[in-house]
Amino acid sequence: LEYLQKGDLMRIVESEGPYKDNVQLKDIVRQISRGLDYLHDNNILQNDLKPSNLLVSDTGVVKIADFGISSICRIRRSDDHSGTPAYMSPEQVEGDAAFDGRQADVYSLGATCFYLRFGRPPFAGRNVSDLYLQIKTARLSFPKDESESGLHDFISDLMIKDPLRRLCLKD
Repeated sequence: LEYLQKGDLMRIVESEGPYKDNVQLKDIVRQISRGLDYLHDNNILQNDLKPSNLLVSDTGVVKIADFGISSICRIRRSDDHSGTPAYMSPEQVEGDAAFDGRQADVYSLGATCFYLRFGRPPFAGRNVSDLYLQIKTARLSFPKDESESGLHDFISDLMIKDPLRRLCLKD
């Protein structure tokens, strides 16, 4: 296995703080998007995209890791609650229909981008059930001291609750 010296993005944010430099954040998100696009073009769903599953080399190359619950298909069952709750899409936690796993990965990309910028997941709850309720119903809100409206729009478009209206990787 390739050794990625800087470790995972969660540990980097925990030790160095969130990414406030838009150029650096944009580069990281672009790399993750390209990796996800490659996976999706090959009918692979990551199913657990989150900062701790994104590894960084000493030259800043970001690689997607941990394919333990990935799958080779496009549609997932809604009763399959595998993944990390804080980065799951509303359709993953809903539990009443099949859904497009590619769009669930896109939502997780938005939640990951939120974490990288603000140092916390977009939604929190007292327990997993409460977190699922927040993901399904709560409006996405950004820290009051953050004024980067272009970034807000981008993250919001990745995290639209309705997967049919959510931004696609190709967009």
